[in-house]
Amino acid sequence: MKPKKEIKEWANRIKDGDRQALSQAITLIESSNVEDRQLAQSLIDFIEPWTGNSFRIGITGPPGVGKSTLIDKIGVVLIGQSHKVAVLTIDPTSALSKGSILGDKSRMAHLSSQANAFIRPSPSSLNLGGLALYTREAMLLCEAAGFDRILIESVGVGQSEFLISLLCDMTLLLLQPHSGDEMQGIKRGVMEWADMYIITKTDGETFNGSNKTYIELNSILNFVPRKYSFWTPKIIQLSVISGLGMATLMDNIDLFYNLLFNDNQLYKLRLKQSETYFKVQWAKMIEQYILMNRSNVELINFLATEVGHGNISSEKAFDKLLKFIFATLK
Repeated sequence: MKPKKEIKEWANRIKDGDRQALSQAITLIESSNVEDRQLAQSLIDFIEPWTGNSFRIGITGPPGVGKSTLIDKIGVVLIGQSHKVAVLTIDPTSALSKGSILGDKSRMAHLSSQANAFIRPSPSSLNLGGLALYTREAMLLCEAAGFDRILIESVGVGQSEFLISLLCDMTLLLLQPHSGDEMQGIKRGVMEWADMYIITKTDGETFNGSNKTYIELNSILNFVPRKYSFWTPKIIQLSVISGLGMATLMDNIDLFYNLLFNDNQLYKLRLKQSETYFKVQWAKMIEQYILMNRSNVELINFLATEVGHGNISSEKAFDKLLKFIFATLK
């Protein structure tokens, strides 16, 4: 465990914009090692007063819809407006190999070459909700490092992938033309949380399909409750190739940001975000804490084998595991 003085020095390096210190800190918070977790918490506690002042934008949508490509464009525009942009991308983790490709950064060629941009891919580690387990902590570290625009790209989209809207101030949902069935599948999920709906690839052969999707989406939104009292969700048809819709998109992002700062809305939102995130994530955090104990993991694997061989019922295995965990805690 590093002494408090070293943690303070590390935190100050992050505050001063040291990219290496920031990258090392994010690597630390993603570690499952017990000592690393304790150190990570100490570091987060130290930098917390320097957080909360960014504008957090979430980008989600189905695979192949163009999330990374659009982030590349948005990020370059924001930097042109004198903002510092941090991008946190979440890549799916294989349930078989436990690996992730982490290839989103390669699709942000223009943004990655900018001095005021920081791009960090992270594996989802099979965490549900579209984000990695410690995305929030990574975001706080980026805010402490002075990034005033945080773009977070989720794994994909579905009914359960709503965490991004709880973590971010504004959520962009990307959809492709001819995505009627897709909208049916997700409309009771993240569609209820989105603040802007972007129909991508509105060009060439898909232009007419984009118009049809716009009409269908506009009809569906009549039945979707509004997330904010001050904002009516917008639908934008966009083409990264031709630039169609980009100016409208950026204007609406600016408009949303300005409205959010009226009547102390941002402060209220930050408190609500923290409360909701705790309610959603506490069980997962406890699970991670339990899995840091090697004895717990060994017992879980043993009991799973016993259940698989029919030597014990799942219910009795759960009971044995809980009793062991509580005895360990005591």
